[in-house]
Amino acid sequence: MTPSRSLFVLAALSPASAFEFAVFIPGINISLHRNKNPCRPVPSASRSSKHHHYTPVLFMTKEDDEDEEIDPNSLGDWRTFRMNLVTASSTIEVASDVTSIDGITLTDEETSSSSSSKNLSMKTETVSRPKSVSRRNEEILMAQNELLGEEYLKGVWAHESAVPLMFFLFTGALKHNISEQPEVGGLVCRMPLEAELNNPSSILYKRLQAFLESDKYRSTRDKSSDSLSPLAAKTAFWYRGAEQLLKNDLEDISMMANKNGKIEVEKLGRTSLELLQLYIDYQQTWQHVCLVVEKDGLMGIAKTIAINRPMAFKLSESLGRLVLLGAFLATGGVEKRERTGVETQLLVKFLAAFENECGVYVGGPHKMEEPAKMIHGISDLPGAVEISPGTGIFMGGVEAACDGVLSGKYKPLDFRFFIGHTSYVGGELDRAVELGKYQPVACSRPLVLKQCIQLPKPLWHEVLEFCGGELKEISKLELMKRDDVQ
Repeated sequence: MTPSRSLFVLAALSPASAFEFAVFIPGINISLHRNKNPCRPVPSASRSSKHHHYTPVLFMTKEDDEDEEIDPNSLGDWRTFRMNLVTASSTIEVASDVTSIDGITLTDEETSSSSSSKNLSMKTETVSRPKSVSRRNEEILMAQNELLGEEYLKGVWAHESAVPLMFFLFTGALKHNISEQPEVGGLVCRMPLEAELNNPSSILYKRLQAFLESDKYRSTRDKSSDSLSPLAAKTAFWYRGAEQLLKNDLEDISMMANKNGKIEVEKLGRTSLELLQLYIDYQQTWQHVCLVVEKDGLMGIAKTIAINRPMAFKLSESLGRLVLLGAFLATGGVEKRERTGVETQLLVKFLAAFENECGVYVGGPHKMEEPAKMIHGISDLPGAVEISPGTGIFMGGVEAACDGVLSGKYKPLDFRFFIGHTSYVGGELDRAVELGKYQPVACSRPLVLKQCIQLPKPLWHEVLEFCGGELKEISKLELMKRDDVQ
């Protein structure tokens, strides 16, 4: 397949089934609009849809359908381009004839005066993505890593990754459905249980919708807020309803406990059992922010590392062994892996470099017995490999990192160490996204590389607030539950 015969297209799907895309030809940027028929251009396409989803798409002729690979490095900084495109097109639609939600008056100059109209009039509201969400977080980052801090201040960004970041092959038919999927080098953020229930794929979605429409909920809704934007009011309406539904159901389940305070699972109904399983799973992964380090869509496998679960900030000798060499083996213990002089020398060097300052995290429950994975942003570190082309996020190169720290070239907090990861098979990660458990997020690398050491604003909230829109509102609602975060 020759580059001259291939077009790289960044497509955006709108509910009106119109396509808006840009064609990438070396040295040329062309913006086009197309309707359902890819051969018939139309003058314009609506930009007021609730969600715009972008994905790089590869078109090629049948003659070009060969097993040649495309060098991702030849595509340039397409992640930043996509971010700019998404930012320029971020709008939502709110029904203008809805006068109130959750007791909050939404009337304004554009609100429809006819409440009996069956066709809802829609108005557009721009999704705001802030440039800064926590000055104190920024100050901590600058003290830990000045270069990364300057990169963060220069233009940190994050947005929903609403489509698979892979190349769709068109050889007469679309081979992959356009849907919300994670990408290597991007994040997946664990969503609140309330958001999971509000997902149409949730097993409890219909129950929630029925509850939101019930007189019981409307009669008890919170009427204290009267100055929220339409988006904030809409989010608060379903969030508070899901919160109340969860509280009621969990109280009913707790009432079924026996004299010893134990709940006999076999006595629970199907709905109660499903809710209890969702609750337990949520507690185990509460506000996880995970970096996707491996993903194969065809095989349905993926691997993520939780980047906001700190374990230690200094190294003892035993922890140093664990991080560098892995946990005890089935026989022989850690010392068995130090039977060569090279490993002993590396351990001494590792402790000398990181003993007094080291960011160690629990990356996940799988393979915790293996040596920790080291993540950093140093492109020329010997032994390091970029996890995905163009991300600027690298893994590996421990020995070179030790040498660099000891020589003063690098600082210990330029590196992050993760013990364990989470493995997914059979498309489990994509299914979790579909069910609303996780939200894929594309972001600039400082959000991944920065240390999560006693952040004034937790990373989960920081990422969601940078995304703006509904995710920012969800973050605000979750913050209201906490008294340990200002």
